[in-house]
Amino acid sequence: KWYRKAADQGSLKSQYFIGLRYKAGIGVAKDEVEAYAYLSLAGTAVEAAREELASLEAGISPDARLRGQQRAKQLQEEVEAKIAANKSRAFGFHLPWPGIGTVVPKGEQYAWVPERWSWGS
Repeated sequence: KWYRKAADQGSLKSQYFIGLRYKAGIGVAKDEVEAYAYLSLAGTAVEAAREELASLEAGISPDARLRGQQRAKQLQEEVEAKIAANKSRAFGFHLPWPGIGTVVPKGEQYAWVPERWSWGS
């Protein structure tokens, strides 16, 4: 339950753990397409997820791989939409000053909106 909530908010580690569970059928029905999708998302920054994804790819059909890729894209869009809908605050050193803000929908894409900030306020 908590991994799912965190994964829905973009936690790559949680997406990795969910992918492992789908791959092995631990706590959920074994599902190579869902496993592929979650491991693919987590693999953008989690090396262990990339390794598990490579292992999974070696044992699935080309059709399952294609469906996994499509599901990963859909899942990424769902995560982005939830983050934008919740107007969750985010922080990052690589973001424009002050590095704190929200992500909001802008047409079919999203935009970063930094918080207003000033010295002494």
